[in-house]
Amino acid sequence: MERVIHEKHSYLFAWLGIAVCFMVLSAIMIAAFVMAALGGYKASDRLENFYRHELYELADSAYNLETAAAKLLVSKIGENEEQYLADMDRHAYSAAESLSKLPVEPVSAAKALSFLNRVSDYAKSDTAGYEDVAESIYAAAERLSQAIGDVLDRVSGGFRLVSGTISLGTEYEAEDDGEIAENSIDYPELIYDGPFSDGRKPDCYMALEKLEYITAEQAVVRFEELFAATDAKVLGESEYPETFEIAGRLGELPVYASISKRGGMVINLFVNKTVAHINLTEHDAEILATEYAAHLGYEALRPVWYNENAGIAYVNLAPEIGGVIYYTDLIKVKIAMDDGTVMGIEATGYCLNHTDRELKPVIDAETAESLVSPKLRVTSTRLAVIPDGESERFCYEVAGEYKGLDYFVYVDAVNGSQVNILRVIDEGQGRLTI
Repeated sequence: MERVIHEKHSYLFAWLGIAVCFMVLSAIMIAAFVMAALGGYKASDRLENFYRHELYELADSAYNLETAAAKLLVSKIGENEEQYLADMDRHAYSAAESLSKLPVEPVSAAKALSFLNRVSDYAKSDTAGYEDVAESIYAAAERLSQAIGDVLDRVSGGFRLVSGTISLGTEYEAEDDGEIAENSIDYPELIYDGPFSDGRKPDCYMALEKLEYITAEQAVVRFEELFAATDAKVLGESEYPETFEIAGRLGELPVYASISKRGGMVINLFVNKTVAHINLTEHDAEILATEYAAHLGYEALRPVWYNENAGIAYVNLAPEIGGVIYYTDLIKVKIAMDDGTVMGIEATGYCLNHTDRELKPVIDAETAESLVSPKLRVTSTRLAVIPDGESERFCYEVAGEYKGLDYFVYVDAVNGSQVNILRVIDEGQGRLTI
């Protein structure tokens, strides 16, 4: 009997030991899980605080831009005009810098950045004769401030910026005839950041339509491989185009990109970097931009427009196929002129429009040149496809000069009609690359 009791006590102690070990192990696992979760929350909170700081900076810059534009509207020509223009340039640049660091929906970001870049270029140009543009700039700056205010209200109401993308100024309004019109600003036909930089807006992203879907995990892997980035994570998703919004780090630099769900193509890239010195040439920047675009899968491109400001080069690339430049299919690249870091990519135009075309001119280049004004001293002529409303036109691009001003006349390559005329308003606005 004593033996049986002894054995029962032995089994009891054994089970008690196992139970204690299990409890200790469970406590360790729970503690590890809690620590990991807290670490994740801390990282998320740091990113949220970073986003909020940049959102407040963006709101401040946009309000100051709106104020400077409002002052310009009522100032007499020559009185304080230069100061107001300098303020507009500074605030537009600051707003663009903050905007590029925020998880903004790609189409919305592209529209807002395009507007801010144009404002900056306008403010640095000779604005004589273009006072009416200031009215449009003020109206757009006011709408942008209101859109940012709406986001601030959402944040105050508990919305976390790390939980998804935000939208700025892409709302739509119904006109009197019931049609839906985009709530955007009409700009004069002037070249600010390259000919046809806004492109056109077809119903689908034609370059992506035949590509296979990828998963969020595959998008993260592609992000890390393409940019040699670390700490990559999906911040959210967008619907048009269908993209994964991903953040990571390139060394010490924060990197943000929109990766398409079809094919894993880079639609937008933003790298936050300060440029200290200029060590590169225009030729260096154009080579870097072209090679980087090819690295991302965008082939057969050549530089068509170049601009440089504050140590940053802006290079517009377009496909050249069969001697035809496709301005509808632009890719814009932003290069740091100190070490060649690619600070930005915007490939919306290419992904929207790029597809196979079969084009053949009816008239020749000599005929096209004879159809432009005899006042124009022609410097070059080449074939190009350009946006034309919601469609596109196959044209000759006839570049020329008259009284110190550069013009680009587009003549239909089939019927010889004049399609469009653009001109550069200031040498500082960049130039066509022939």
